[in-house]
Amino acid sequence: MIPELFKQCDCPRARWPKCDHPFHFRKQVQGRRWKVSLDAWLGHHDVRSVGEAEAVAADMLAAMRSGTFSPLGPRPRQDPDGPYDIHAEITQIKTLVQEALRDVRAIRQRMDNGGTS
Repeated sequence: MIPELFKQCDCPRARWPKCDHPFHFRKQVQGRRWKVSLDAWLGHHDVRSVGEAEAVAADMLAAMRSGTFSPLGPRPRQDPDGPYDIHAEITQIKTLVQEALRDVRAIRQRMDNGGTS
């Protein structure tokens, strides 16, 4: 498994291919640090296998290197004359905020339980 993929759970790394927790991708490209949930980026909660996570991570890395990456997810090019779907954008932003709040709560809980991370 590529080192940029990880899970924010207490499951041992050896169990990650079988645990149901979401994969995350962390990478620094061109001086910018990224940390993104694969499920949030795709807009669904289906990335569970290591192979699928690696494929999504490869797509994310290619977008980061080309300068087209958006933490809101992969977006097809919109027709400049077509309608802009603000509701889809809002849904993606809400998903990212929910993921961030869940991460903050997990960190606080670990700290309250005597953890240092």
